[in-house]
Amino acid sequence: MLRLFLTHLFLISFAKAPEEPALRISEHLEIREVTVTAYCPCAECNGSHQAGVTASGARPTPPEPGLLDLREALHIDTLASRLLLLEPELLPNGGTIAADIEHYPFGTQIYVPGYGWGTVRDTGGAIQGRNRLDVFMRRHSQTGPWGRRTLTVAIIRPD
Repeated sequence: MLRLFLTHLFLISFAKAPEEPALRISEHLEIREVTVTAYCPCAECNGSHQAGVTASGARPTPPEPGLLDLREALHIDTLASRLLLLEPELLPNGGTIAADIEHYPFGTQIYVPGYGWGTVRDTGGAIQGRNRLDVFMRRHSQTGPWGRRTLTVAIIRPD
């Protein structure tokens, strides 16, 4: 009996506890602290085999603020070019996020502070586990200043 108890105690003390989110609000919404890095379409970020599409088959996009975003309204050249291109989006459009799809399936919406809303549409070799994300940027010069950040994100899982 003592042997069984000690074996059980040993297994409990070395068992890996399941990873819990910082805050689960509902079945589809959770708040979690993650490490976020950035990538762009260049060969340095993606390797030489990148073909301009994500693992989900979509083209990667940075977040687009939309015409009604007050932060962008101050940049007249950006606003004017958006009007000239006749982009129909008035509301913000989420960027592409790479994640481990075992934890965040394609279509998962994630709010990343400093980046905005994004949608999981990509994967990456270094993006493993539930606490690691990679956000898409338009230019390589934007990825360096982003660096590696530990942020609290909001995650909305698809139905």
